[in-house]
Amino acid sequence: MRAFDLVVVGGGISGVFTSYFALLRGMNVALVELGHLGSGSSGRSAGIHTEQLILPIDIELSRRSREIYQEVAPLGFFRTGFLSVEPSWMSSYSAQILKGAGTRFRVLSYDELRSYIEWALVRDDEVGILTPDDGVVNVPHVLETMRRRLLGLGAVIFENSTISYLSLGDGRITLTNGSCEETLSFSNLVLAAGAWNRSISERWLDYRPPVAIYACQLMLMKTSVELGATPVYFEDSHIYIRGVGKSFVLVGNGRVVRLDDPSKCPARPEPEYLLEMSEKLAQRLRHPEGYFPSGGWTGVCSSSADGMPIVGRLPGLENVYIVDALDGYGIMRAPALAQDLAAYVADGKASEALKTFDPSRFGGVCSEPDKIIELHSMP
Repeated sequence: MRAFDLVVVGGGISGVFTSYFALLRGMNVALVELGHLGSGSSGRSAGIHTEQLILPIDIELSRRSREIYQEVAPLGFFRTGFLSVEPSWMSSYSAQILKGAGTRFRVLSYDELRSYIEWALVRDDEVGILTPDDGVVNVPHVLETMRRRLLGLGAVIFENSTISYLSLGDGRITLTNGSCEETLSFSNLVLAAGAWNRSISERWLDYRPPVAIYACQLMLMKTSVELGATPVYFEDSHIYIRGVGKSFVLVGNGRVVRLDDPSKCPARPEPEYLLEMSEKLAQRLRHPEGYFPSGGWTGVCSSSADGMPIVGRLPGLENVYIVDALDGYGIMRAPALAQDLAAYVADGKASEALKTFDPSRFGGVCSEPDKIIELHSMP
């Protein structure tokens, strides 16, 4: 039986980077994934990475995460900028937030905005907020780069593996892969499986994270119109658009489908969602006849009762930690939170972010939130 200082459950961005930073701190790490690395929500992300967020703590995490991507997987981050189209009265508020956070930005006038996104219809009272350091994350490339880094640092990666036994009493976890079975011993355990954390912790740890689980939908459209590399967000309809190559665009608005079980997530967006997106896009595209729905996909997310992440040590358990409720912002938050969590596991010192996101803040209440609070979502 192999022994590990840390076993991380979940092979998405959170789990991979938690493993990486733990390895850098000299820990012996095993990473466990039900499918393959990135086969969950991370691999279904729109990949947009921006500092145009509401809360200063999120802006800081996004900036730190971008710096981490650029350092450890530089070819996985493309600096494209990010553009928010919003009413002129709102731009002063947005500019104030970004200025206070030290984010580089530029306000585009109506004429500048029209020139920047010639493919879109811009209203007379609208301006643009452009953050030039933002970009797009190529998640598959990042995860493959991190796989090589993890293996190079001595991590053991278990893919296509299910948990058939988990006990904190003797610090053991048994993994099953087909007909093969292996038991590992561990000193510390991190649950970084996103929406799947709940079923794992309920079954084996008698703990229910206070989260709601939902599917976030994305629509893919084929087009011959060149949109450019910069993702664009329209404040009035909460729609974001990202060009994917020269032939496709990815469209979303955070509209959610509540789920009882992440395994019940639909593979494709609802027909009603595709119709709604098409109708709203028709009001924004200069040549809507040049765009054709081409399907889409969904990803499973989780949200806490206050809309903030749940990251840190589980209440009452000395050696079990969790990363959950990243609320669709995992690409922007996870690397920085993983860095903080690995430090916390190693030396017991919680960063300011982890103090804010401590699971104990709910006071032992483990019921599912009535409402999904997500800054880019619609009910």
